[in-house]
Amino acid sequence: MPLFGFDIQPQAKKEGVQPIVVVSDEARSIGLLIDEIVDIVEQKLDIKMTDDRPGMLGYALIKGVITEIVDVGFFLQSSGSLGRAA
Repeated sequence: MPLFGFDIQPQAKKEGVQPIVVVSDEARSIGLLIDEIVDIVEQKLDIKMTDDRPGMLGYALIKGVITEIVDVGFFLQSSGSLGRAA
């Protein structure tokens, strides 16, 4: 499974545990390398779109905190044939 950091190149930790969020569509699976999972919430988002960084949709206020919103589709498309299910 392809692994992606938020700068396209994986930035895996050299020691300890590396949290990964696995995302799949009908044909592909990828792993997104993250620092930590802080919380899981269900909330309607008012996303302020930006094109500052590939793979980021923009920002939203979630539980009072400005939070970057990841464009998961970008990373799935970037995986190409490497992420195709066997």
